[in-house]
Amino acid sequence: MALPRNYYSKGKVRGRIVWSSATLLAAYTYWLVMSNLVIRDFWDPQYASRTQLLQARLKESPNAKLWLVMGSSRVLWAFRPDLLHDKLRSADTVAFNCGQSGADLFRQMVSLKRLLADRIKPDLLTIEVFAPQLCYEKSTFVTTPEFLVRARYDEIRTYVDYGADESALERIWRSSRFNPFSEYGMKNKGRTRVGLLFPNWIRNLFDESFTDKWGWLPSKAAPIPADEYAHGFQMFAPQYKEYLQDWHATPLSERCLMTMIAICKSHGIKTILVCMPNSSGLTNMYSKATCKSFNAYMSQIESQCGVKVINAASWVSDEGFADGVHLNATGAETFTLKLFGETFGSSSKNNITNLSWTSNLPISGIGVPHCIRPFVRAGSVTAGAFVIP
Repeated sequence: MALPRNYYSKGKVRGRIVWSSATLLAAYTYWLVMSNLVIRDFWDPQYASRTQLLQARLKESPNAKLWLVMGSSRVLWAFRPDLLHDKLRSADTVAFNCGQSGADLFRQMVSLKRLLADRIKPDLLTIEVFAPQLCYEKSTFVTTPEFLVRARYDEIRTYVDYGADESALERIWRSSRFNPFSEYGMKNKGRTRVGLLFPNWIRNLFDESFTDKWGWLPSKAAPIPADEYAHGFQMFAPQYKEYLQDWHATPLSERCLMTMIAICKSHGIKTILVCMPNSSGLTNMYSKATCKSFNAYMSQIESQCGVKVINAASWVSDEGFADGVHLNATGAETFTLKLFGETFGSSSKNNITNLSWTSNLPISGIGVPHCIRPFVRAGSVTAGAFVIP
């Protein structure tokens, strides 16, 4: 019996369909397994890149003590561990910049929990406290879809507890994990570690790490052109003005800060809170009432929670800023050396073990803010108060 004339051509089409389907299925399975099970923090490249650099530094000095400085892009631009390497080497200590762009107190809290879960425990942690961030009613990391996908599975409940819409979070999170074409997943450039899906020679094309090996984001040295400075100030500073006119700490921000302090105490981590340098333009946005309330608030946290508070607000002149909000390389050098001096002071051989500060009221849980508020309302400021110039 003769076969139909187009029998073999139909067979080729069927074969191509089968092979194409198998290839697509294999590619999808590879992506699914790699992004969800193999590549750690595939959906949070900023945190992952910081951790990778940090682990490399710790591998170089496996028995060294660790000093982390954590905060927003203001820290990312400002703290230069490379300048302290020789000073700290004698004390067998590694300093690292853990600043992240856009990081508020919620983001810092989640990052601290992750570091501990990843078995990275700092001996000394310096946390940025920025007055406007303490006013946030909700973190952008729990309200913005692009940021929701960064959550690890075991962090979903934390996101919900801090204000994320549970149904929206689960829908967006699951879509990103199972759909490679998700609107808030792979489609967003720089939001995933997509380069790790490819061989090394292709991987380099996706490498967007802009920091040095100590986590500092290099910037221009002074002087900065006036027009460039002004443009940057108008881009970043206005978003803070409304918070600095009528300042008050919100429950969510207080809870994040107190949780970090509680975590540090429970793990034996020495803790310092630092207010980053302000330019004259940014300082002028603080109303008198805000200065009074914020100064009293920080003073009471220092005395009630047993942490050290460093006021770096006036450490750097306007010439040390890139845009009135972030420091340039010159300002970063000034800040880093002064922070080192304020942190270690006369401590023998710059040793973290020798650092100590008293605690009038050891923290218990996260209820301390309620003890602090009456002092803030009364405007009571203890001796050695934290004061914004």
